Amino acid sequence: MAHEQEKPNFWTTLPGILTGIAAVVTAAGGIILGLHQMGAPSAGQGHADNRAADGVTTQASKQETLPSQPQSAGSPSTASVSPVSTLTPQSSAAASGAMSSPSAGDDIPPKAVRVATTDGTVMWSFEDKFSLGGCGQCSFTFESGQSIPFDKTRTIDVLGTDAEGRRNVRVVLTNGKVIEGLSTNSVGVMGTNDVGDIRVEDNRVKRVIFPH
Repeated sequence: MAHEQEKPNFWTTLPGILTGIAAVVTAAGGIILGLHQMGAPSAGQGHADNRAADGVTTQASKQETLPSQPQSAGSPSTASVSPVSTLTPQSSAAASGAMSSPSAGDDIPPKAVRVATTDGTVMWSFEDKFSLGGCGQCSFTFESGQSIPFDKTRTIDVLGTDAEGRRNVRVVLTNGKVIEGLSTNSVGVMGTNDVGDIRVEDNRVKRVIFPH
């Protein structure tokens, strides 16, 4: 035979070149994918980290936006609200009178009769030394003839005086019953407390409170 033509190497032909390029691209893709899977966090962990980061950011934002409140030295961090007591005009005047009364000591015994005057002063007397209208340890009488012993009386209130000088009086008994009517009796008070004797004129007596 004449000179036999040599066959070209497969990798030098176009099909061989394309096959080689495909193999290189496949290998490179596998390496890149493996590296990505090794370095990238899982989806669940990524979401958890994101939520944690968001929580920290939100908490920091809230702390930054809270208004600062000045506090006096030594004051507690939480404010305490004191209860507010409501006083009626009579009880308010009685309380102020008890605080400013010059005729009684600080300690009022349980068995004491308290007398509130028209100017708001409060005075007191030992029960066994108390006298109303010149009657000691006896009773109060209405114009109708009804008499009420002191030991059954809780309070006596002078509501006013009519044109004839008769007093409109309200008496509250120890059982809660209320009797109201006119009386010509004097309501002037005399008594003794731990400081000395007291005397309240007839036209100055506003209320008498017995210790029952």
